[in-house]
Amino acid sequence: MMADHWLASLPPVQGCLFCHSEGAVSVEAGRSRLARGGGLPVIRCSHCGAVAELDALPERAEWRIRYRKVNQADRYYYVAQQFGGGEWFDRAAALQISTNGYVQRQRVRQTATGDLSWLAPLTLDPLPLFISQNEVTWLELRGVTLARLASQTWILRSGQSEIIDSGKLYVTSLKLHLLGQRRDWPIAWADVSGSSYDAGAWQIGVEGGDQPRALIAQRASNEMDPQLIVTVIEHLRQR
Repeated sequence: MMADHWLASLPPVQGCLFCHSEGAVSVEAGRSRLARGGGLPVIRCSHCGAVAELDALPERAEWRIRYRKVNQADRYYYVAQQFGGGEWFDRAAALQISTNGYVQRQRVRQTATGDLSWLAPLTLDPLPLFISQNEVTWLELRGVTLARLASQTWILRSGQSEIIDSGKLYVTSLKLHLLGQRRDWPIAWADVSGSSYDAGAWQIGVEGGDQPRALIAQRASNEMDPQLIVTVIEHLRQR
């Protein structure tokens, strides 16, 4: 068994990698049906409720962690998506996810309170003709589809959504601009009706027409997370 003082010095024990609370993590002996001497140590956070197994050896000066329970609250969305799959993460990967999760949570919180100081406006050169000089462009998102959604009953959505156009979406201070393959689609903030996201995609509702429409995009590795995209769009829509 590893020395208690060495275990207590590890980052996952000093502070929760999931919610970043300090002094809220406790360590208990793990139980194993296969090992007579017991299983791996289990760490629990009293603040967020996260539970993880910690595999660490003093002689290697290394550790890895696997979460058995995560908090699914919106504020922990990013870390829950990363840590919630039951995988083992080595020291470097776990610390990077934890850092990214902290940054994500702070940016979501800032944006929700109207603070976009973390996000630099884009400089478009040349400026597209459909964007005016007095517009501030905040996001440029690729692979966005404008679709006419299938009719929906109170039980389920029937039929297939119809793709109207697809292309690049510009999110500005005045409206949304979809530069589609067929045409440019300006969408005023007043015509935006709600939003949603999950680990793999985001969706923005668009009013107008006989059937509901939406802007839909899959998560892209070179763009910000769907939660943050939706949070920025919702802030601009409501201000």
